[in-house]
Amino acid sequence: MSSLKMNPISRIIIATFASISLTGCYNTHEMTCLPGIENVQVMEVVLPYAINLQHDKKLFLEDSVVYYGGQGTYIEGMRLSFTSQSIIELKAAREMLVDIADGLIDSLNQDPVLGPLISGFPLSTDDLEICIKFESFLGFYVDKAYIHWLVLQDGKSFFYAFDMTNEFSRRPLLSSFDIQSECWHERVEPFYKSRQIVAIQRAAEQIYKDKQPKVESLFSGDRFGGILETNRASIRGTEL
Repeated sequence: MSSLKMNPISRIIIATFASISLTGCYNTHEMTCLPGIENVQVMEVVLPYAINLQHDKKLFLEDSVVYYGGQGTYIEGMRLSFTSQSIIELKAAREMLVDIADGLIDSLNQDPVLGPLISGFPLSTDDLEICIKFESFLGFYVDKAYIHWLVLQDGKSFFYAFDMTNEFSRRPLLSSFDIQSECWHERVEPFYKSRQIVAIQRAAEQIYKDKQPKVESLFSGDRFGGILETNRASIRGTEL
């Protein structure tokens, strides 16, 4: 039986080969090596974006994970988890998910630092996982039809109502419908379909607004025009 011991020279050769294999770039077609992506470069894009969501949409970033490929040379995917105390229904939830996902993808791909590094591997919404948990007590105890969980995963949009918790089924004083309920309201659709629905609805709303008659001010027209001009002239005359 051969010995398992290695002489020092053999150890040096194996260690050198291992370090080259782990740090080099290998491609069967061509030798290319992109500079590595540092976590701080990703944080400088994601965290300001999350701060904007906190102020604009009342979403609070709880956790985030970045998945790298090619030994850290490009981003394979990203997961963001948010919480919110907002009350939201399906239409608004769909719009929120589309706006967040598309906005984050644009921010990453167009960033002057990250953009050149991921230009060969541009991110799409299929590479994102977004989870938003709405925690308002109004959803738990008043109207369980509001959206409780909003998820983007594997290119699909998931919408779950508050009745997915089924907490009322443990309380015998409530109606038999709640007690016997063993399912919850949900909707699952491809994310591209969510984007199409949002675009069509927003276009229709804009068309409707454009068709509505313009509301004129009570002070417009000849009746009040002269009075307003007289007041402006008297104000200008009192200026020092």
